[in-house]
Amino acid sequence: SGRLLDRDNAFHQSTGLMHVSHFAKGETRSQVLALYSDDWFHVLLSLETYKIMLLLGILVTLVYLFFALLFIWVDRSGPLCRMGREGQRLSFQGAFAFSLITSSTVGYGFPGSGDPYFFDCPGLLTVVYFQVVVSLMVNAFVVGLILQRVGRADTRCHQVVFSDKACIRCIGGHFYFTHQVYDLDRRHPVVEAHVRCYAVFHETDGANTALFQTRFMRLQNPNDELGGVLFLSVPCTVVHQIDQWSPLLPPKESRIWENYNDNFVHNSSNRYVFPGLILREADAECGDRSGASCPICGESFQTEMHLMRHIRYMRNQEEIEEKDREKMKSYNPCRKYTPSPLPPGSGSGSGAAYSATMKNQKKDAHSNTKSSEIHRSSDVPDSDMDTDHTTDYHENDHDHEKPEKLRLSRNERERGSVARTRPIRRLPPSNSKGKSLSRLRKSATKLSQRKLYQNQRSTEGAVFLPRGGGSVDSHLVEYADLTRPMSHRDVDFSLLQTDIHLVPGKDNQTTLEDLFVPLDKSTSSVNEKNNLYLKLKTRRVEDLRDAIRDHVTNSKIEIVVLVEGIEARSSNTFQARHSYTHENIVFDKFFATCMEVAPDGHAQVNLNHFHTCVPVPSYVEESAPVQSHS
Repeated sequence: SGRLLDRDNAFHQSTGLMHVSHFAKGETRSQVLALYSDDWFHVLLSLETYKIMLLLGILVTLVYLFFALLFIWVDRSGPLCRMGREGQRLSFQGAFAFSLITSSTVGYGFPGSGDPYFFDCPGLLTVVYFQVVVSLMVNAFVVGLILQRVGRADTRCHQVVFSDKACIRCIGGHFYFTHQVYDLDRRHPVVEAHVRCYAVFHETDGANTALFQTRFMRLQNPNDELGGVLFLSVPCTVVHQIDQWSPLLPPKESRIWENYNDNFVHNSSNRYVFPGLILREADAECGDRSGASCPICGESFQTEMHLMRHIRYMRNQEEIEEKDREKMKSYNPCRKYTPSPLPPGSGSGSGAAYSATMKNQKKDAHSNTKSSEIHRSSDVPDSDMDTDHTTDYHENDHDHEKPEKLRLSRNERERGSVARTRPIRRLPPSNSKGKSLSRLRKSATKLSQRKLYQNQRSTEGAVFLPRGGGSVDSHLVEYADLTRPMSHRDVDFSLLQTDIHLVPGKDNQTTLEDLFVPLDKSTSSVNEKNNLYLKLKTRRVEDLRDAIRDHVTNSKIEIVVLVEGIEARSSNTFQARHSYTHENIVFDKFFATCMEVAPDGHAQVNLNHFHTCVPVPSYVEESAPVQSHS
């Protein structure tokens, strides 16, 4: 069947034997055998029990035969070392019997000799000495090997059982892969049990194919950051979220399929890019890490929704600031003053009084403007800031004080504003024959995908992945250019948005105007012109479920589950292995209740329901109480 782990044990379980063979020839074969010989003890320990017993019997017999031949040689070495009857040589039967007596330390004696202490033959004493030493070492080796083999904890894994089926269901807009595990030993539960999951599948980009690739599957329950610890005295539910780092997500549904990695907006923090880290979307949703960054100010946020809210807020702020600049352009507090001519017929006295009155009015206007209206130098246009204040007044008006230079307010000093801030320039329109940037982006994406499909080879049972040499959107390149002045109003929402929001039985596009509404109703037309409203990328739950089912079936992916723990009585570590393929995965189902209350009031596990799966709704916002939730 091509599986790494077959269901070759009772109760829909696996014996844990990995179906992986070796092939080597020539010098490579000899080098591999040399590595095995370096670890000969564990190689012997991994053999079957009957093979170990057979090898040990052969080893002990060879030792007895070897020393029997030595006794025959000593008997024929001289008349003082005779071991047989008087006038006869020691036979093989007598030598073998003496070797057995010596190894077992039953007693000593010769068929035709009355010298049991070997006074007349020191060579015979030497041979007996070496046989005793070798026998002790052989006995220790045999006993140790048998104890290790018989007392091993490998067979303890047969009491750790897994559910026959694995379930995939949608909860709260996310799909989850779940299965159950339980320990049948009620009296001595597994110590420090923890679980890991791996996906084994074939990958191809159309030109190259990698077979039997493995990828670690992050777990949410139990939390793999805490070691994935299980309490196996009751059935435990193991949960894996199918997110952007999950191998169960179809490649065409991943973020990297539409936009390639640009190391800033689209990077390994929101998608899986080899050899990047394998993360979890749940960590960003809980605030444990940042999953999105603003391409304008560089501020990082947990999720894309936080980033969109930030951009929405900054757009409104920039709209307000731009309106303030327009107002400041129409008013110049430093304009030149020219006194009006005196009324006809007025004398010198009246002219002096008129000049003094105009001077007082000018001083009052200057003091009021300096204290209340000129408070933000960033709102003053460059043309006004570059004007020389010493020439803005009448050259004959020597009594009037020169106006003080414009000062920054306290808030602007804290923000680090500059006195001569120019208005933010807008991005120039596309220079590609009048086409809109959004149309160019969509056509470039379709063209790159079409090229990938043309280069794709027919590899049966392989996961097709986009090739890593794709191009990055031109707008993203402009965002990364620090030399270009940009604002939050220049951001294209469709480029930054990579999350797919699942909706049950709705259209593929849903406009959520209640999420991105203008702060001021009077600015609604401006906000609509700047695309302040966001169209979220949505997907029907049924469509994504079918895509995951086709991906799991066509890719022939196999989920390998490993449960490791310590056997309480012998303190030996063991590992239980199990696997799931598309034949063992069901959709829109969950495990039936198998925990019950016994007649005596204690807990009881109904193993008849352990493998039972019941239908559940295709989409729920929150799951009902789940038994065996770790």
